[in-house]
Amino acid sequence: MQCLSAKDTLNITAIVPTYNSEDFIEETIYSILNQSKALDEIIIIDDNSKDNTIKILDEIKETNDNIKIHRLEKNYGSSQARNIGIKLAKNDWIMLMDHDDIAEPELLDKECQRLIELNKQNKEDFILVHSAYQQMDEKGNKLPGIHSWKQVEPYEILGYEFVRNRIISNSGVLLNKQVALEVGGYDSELKYSQDWDLWIKLCQRGAFAYVDEPLVRLRRHEKNTSRKVEDFLKDEKRILNKYSINFIEEAINKRDLDDEVNKIDFVSVLFRINRLDKAFEIIQEVIDIAPKLSSGHFFLGLYFIKIRELNKSSESFTESIRLTPKNAAAINNLGCIMLLRNKKEYAEELFNKALDILNNYMDAKYNLDILLEKRDVSIEDLKFTWRELRSVLLNYSD
Repeated sequence: MQCLSAKDTLNITAIVPTYNSEDFIEETIYSILNQSKALDEIIIIDDNSKDNTIKILDEIKETNDNIKIHRLEKNYGSSQARNIGIKLAKNDWIMLMDHDDIAEPELLDKECQRLIELNKQNKEDFILVHSAYQQMDEKGNKLPGIHSWKQVEPYEILGYEFVRNRIISNSGVLLNKQVALEVGGYDSELKYSQDWDLWIKLCQRGAFAYVDEPLVRLRRHEKNTSRKVEDFLKDEKRILNKYSINFIEEAINKRDLDDEVNKIDFVSVLFRINRLDKAFEIIQEVIDIAPKLSSGHFFLGLYFIKIRELNKSSESFTESIRLTPKNAAAINNLGCIMLLRNKKEYAEELFNKALDILNNYMDAKYNLDILLEKRDVSIEDLKFTWRELRSVLLNYSD
């Protein structure tokens, strides 16, 4: 495997899958053409578009010899399109880009510099690099907040990825072609979490580098496949079920965090695969050793929702909020319980409080709308939040 060193002059191939992309593809392609470090090759895999995507691309290609367009005879989906692009790439390193996002001019240069720096300092091979992200709306206006992460040790990455996908988009990711092929590329059987599945496979083969700057702008609009949150959760469960519980627990416990934090993060995984009995045992352990850890009480509240013990759930969420007053997920969930108890004024206050903390919090918005309809509700009508939330939320729709 070719890894970056300080003396390397690296040639990189960009892979861009397209499908009915006429609204945004020109801006996306020019953002990668205008990199301060030039791309050697840009491969566009068109997934049998029915609009003017190919016409737009052909016009751009006329003045850019490094662009190659491959049109598929039928629609295979973005995972298969990316896999085809990776196989066709002539270079050892690949930059991924979605058809509607924008790369900042220094994206490639800064990611390459970061890889060189870390491969020089470490024995481990760094096989992937990603940056922070900025979301934008359909018109390109930046949305509030930066989606950032941190550089973690190579042995910690798998555990962090099992708990939550830290690389929220394919766009801007630079990765080693050989390793991507060796792990089988994207799983085309998955529709909504193929990227997370790939990151989990890759971080078992090498380390990930991170650039703490928002070097990619992610566009949120009505056609985003990432909008379907419930389908995301189904794919998450399928991915987690590829691995044994013991393997996941061991990976999470390798992180340089307090024991109770690793335990409660493992609980969050157990909830996603419906292993409630084991989750309850660990929650009790966590509360015994760290009674002031808000997350322990939050997940205890979730457990009691699962078994329909709403009074105990209310007590747990109340304690979680006392310990962490801005725990928006706990506030939303307590609001649901209050609404079920017909304490509508208090429920409305709680939903509004959650939205004051995170103004694009979908579950709280949905529950507030249900309350304002002034009808009787059941527990199935409401949206409980089953994990604690990021400080900056991704923008989805229902």
